[in-house]
Parts: sequence; C-alpha cells; structure tokens
Amino acid sequence: MRKNDMTKTQLRDLQMFNMILECHGWADPSYTEEKLESGQSVKPEGLQVFRNDRAHLIAKFHAPINMIDLSILDNKRKSSVHFHFIYDQAPEKLLDWMVGIAAELDMESFSALIRGAEGKCDMILMEKSEKEIYEFKPAPQL
Repeated sequence: MRKNDMTKTQLRDLQMFNMILECHGWADPSYTEEKLESGQSVKPEGLQVFRNDRAHLIAKFHAPINMIDLSILDNKRKSSVHFHFIYDQAPEKLLDWMVGIAAELDMESFSALIRGAEGKCDMILMEKSEKEIYEFKPAPQL
C-alpha cells in the first residue's frame, strides 16, 4: 500500500500512532513512515517497539480495520501474550493509555493494567495462540 492509497482517516490514524508512541520513547524499526513518505509500497500497518526492564512491547497499527495490536514478550521467561484493541473513531485515547503503562507492563502485571483500556476502545481480544483468541474481560477489582 502506498501513501496515496490510504484514506484520509487511515493516514491520520497512522500518523497519530507514530507520533504519540515515538514522543514517548517507542521506535519504528521498519521505518514505515519514511518509506511511505518516499512513495514506497508498504504493508498497511505501523510498527513501534518499546523495551522496559522486564518486557519487550510491540505495537502494530492496522489501517484497514481500526485495530492496534500489543504484544508483550517477557525478557526472562521467553513467554508472550498478544492483545488486539479494536477502536471505532480515533486511536488517541488508547495510545495515550498505552504510553502511560508501557514502563510497567510485563507478563505478571498485564491483567490488571489491560483493564485500563476498557472504555478507550470498542473491544479487547487476547490471543493465546493462532487458534485461540478470546474477548478479554478482566476480573473486577476488589
């Protein structure tokens, strides 16, 4: 997909995804924005990576379906979990929440922290494997 193949909304959402995450220490290892600006054809997604002391976080923006994925890879145990956040209009609330928890997020804390995304997106899906995807409904706080 080239930049001129994207709708105005898709392009705006991709730019917001890159801008908000990069302003908070995330990095785009595939240089998607630069490739789009130069006219190259790329996948219709953005990619940003963040590392904290305990985990490696990978965020992907999927332009055609208004979805942001967040993968959490544990640095020590080599385990991972993947979430898919489906939003309706604008991803800013979800992205602001994501940068706010990035430094704390790991395999032990994700259940409590993911609860904070409720109300910032339309649906949260948790992927345990390619064949196991469930709607994520965090336990109520006691």
